[in-house]
Order: sequence, then structure tokens, then C-alpha cells
Amino acid sequence: MKRCHGITEPYWADLPEDRRLIWKYTSRGIGLLLALLVAKTGNAYFDWSLSALTAIFLMIAIETQRSYSKYSPRWRKANIRLLIFLGSWGIAFIGIAYFSQAAFIASAKVFVDEVEPALRRDQHALVPYVLVPMFAIATPIAVIRVIRQLSIEQLIYHLPRQGLKNLFIRRPYKATSFAPFAYIELALLTVCLMYASTVAMLAKSFMLIVGTLSAG
Repeated sequence: MKRCHGITEPYWADLPEDRRLIWKYTSRGIGLLLALLVAKTGNAYFDWSLSALTAIFLMIAIETQRSYSKYSPRWRKANIRLLIFLGSWGIAFIGIAYFSQAAFIASAKVFVDEVEPALRRDQHALVPYVLVPMFAIATPIAVIRVIRQLSIEQLIYHLPRQGLKNLFIRRPYKATSFAPFAYIELALLTVCLMYASTVAMLAKSFMLIVGTLSAG
């Protein structure tokens, strides 16, 4: 049965109810304080959606590991699958957003430095109709080639997914005292809030780019 125990279950199971309540108050108070530092986009719909998804992931990650062996196998599998799904695609979203912005900025720089000056020169009238479509075709091909060469898909999706599976399915670590227990739960809290802040900053920069292009 020890193999079915959650990461924090060995310590949590032996904790008296009053100390459980104290820890819940303490951890949630720390969470509220840290949440004040999380970046916001200014878009209420996006910010609330991001906060809800982050809270769901954190709740599943913490609560399932506290009483993992007490749940039915079917319920355990459903929660862990949802946890891995949210975690792996959440990390993938950051990777996609980051590399998309990098690709857009690099493409825009090439267009401004190379293509636009060529279009301004006195040339045949058909040059713009040839040069612009060629640039539009070559850009995604170059981006896809870079993605394959750098194994970005492996980096932003497959490796994080395997890491989450190792942590929450194989569960190589067990908290048997307060120090590792507090470290694990506060680390999960901190990582989730850092994730939310990173996503918000990427989304805000994307909104600024879109707003600038729309105004132009």
C-alpha cells in the first residue's frame, strides 16, 4: 500500500486536525500574499480564466497527494490525468507563446531590413507581387525548420510531460516530516504563481503587439 501513498500523504495522515487547519490557514495566507505579486494583463476575462486554471491545477496537485490512497483507483487516475494534461499543455502554451513572439519579431526585422528597402527601389512593377508572396512562404518554412532543429516540441511538451508523470505517477519522493512537506507544497504554490505571472506577461506583450499593429 505504500506505493499508493501520495507524495505528502505519509506526513499529512499523521497530522492532527488542529495542525492541519493551522497549515491550511498559513499556506493560503502565503498564497494570498504571493498572489499580489503576480502580473496582470488588464483584461479581466483573461486574468480570471488564468487564475481559475492555475487554482484548479494547484488544488488537484495538493489535495490528491494528501489523501491519495483513500481515493478509488478510478478517481485517482481521473485527477492525475487532468493534472498532467493541465500541466503539460500549460507549459507548452508558454513555449508556443514565447517562440511565436520570437519568430514574429525576427520575421518583422528581416522584412524591415531586407524586404521593405527592396520594395522601395525603382524596379519592375511585378517585383512587389513576387517578393512579398515569396517572403510569406519562406517565413513559415524557416520557422518550422528552426523548430525541428532545436527540438522545441520535445523541450516544451514531451520533457515536461514526462517530468510530471514521474512526479505524480511514480512519486519517487515522499514527505515524512514537516520540512519536506512544507517545501513540496510551497514549491507547488510558488511554481503555479510564477507560471501565472509568466503567462500574463507574455499575453500582455502579445496584446501590445496586436494593439500596435491595429493602430498602425
